[in-house]
Amino acid sequence: MNALNTGLLWLLLSVSAFAQTLTNVPPTVNVTGFRGNPINLVLRFAADPPFVTCRAYDGPEGRILPVPDQPAVIYNGPFVTLRYSKTATLPAAVWQEISWSGRVQLKGFLLFRKEAPPSGVVRADTVYLRTTDEMPLTISVPNYQPVTMGDIPGLDAMLAEKVDRALYEADQLQQQLSISQKADLTTTYTKTQTDELLGGKVNQSTYNTEKTAQMLSISQKADAASVYTKTQVDAAKPTLSLVSTFAQAQAQVQAGKPVLFIITADASYGSSLTLWDGAAWYVTPLIPRN
Repeated sequence: MNALNTGLLWLLLSVSAFAQTLTNVPPTVNVTGFRGNPINLVLRFAADPPFVTCRAYDGPEGRILPVPDQPAVIYNGPFVTLRYSKTATLPAAVWQEISWSGRVQLKGFLLFRKEAPPSGVVRADTVYLRTTDEMPLTISVPNYQPVTMGDIPGLDAMLAEKVDRALYEADQLQQQLSISQKADLTTTYTKTQTDELLGGKVNQSTYNTEKTAQMLSISQKADAASVYTKTQVDAAKPTLSLVSTFAQAQAQVQAGKPVLFIITADASYGSSLTLWDGAAWYVTPLIPRN
């Protein structure tokens, strides 16, 4: 047993009825207890603990112990307890490997005394195994303290323009408030200003009425096939002309174009209203009115 103890850290568990031993063990776990007493190995994590497993062997690279001799893993808040409830059946030295985050984090011997425990010993001996979420426990760092930004030499000098968190958050809040509020009145027109600028703006009601009337007017126009165009009317209507003789009237006409002549010195009728319809002559004597 003395040879086995060489190079190991031995931790004698509390035997007081209420005491618990708080032990800062190095990365290799070496725990001594009394045979027959249940043993609780307690790990404490800073937050919700990860999935923890423990495998018990009869020695390093030895045979894994039967299931009844394996510890139960119990979760309670940030604490994870590895409970050996039947230590009487365990060998004098148990090699255990405790793993989380995908690898072995603690490993070492669980050793038992042969003598009976003193009277009044607690029903379960308990040892607390040190762990932190900030460092891997396979590194031996006594009294490890997490390094903070302010503890790094020269960091403040390097970051002379570093951002103050409080000022940053206040600035972010101000930007969010600015975005969530309406537009700055110094850079936009209000509704009243817009109405003044658009003094001749179209009244929506009047516009709709006029638009409707215009659409009705367009929809009610005569069919193009049933009316004469201006060109057709101009071509068909007779031209009124004042001449002295019938010969002068004959000199002005052309086929297809009607002309109405007032002849003042008609050789046959004295004066007459003579029509050329574009193809033939028609005459009406003008009789003096008494």
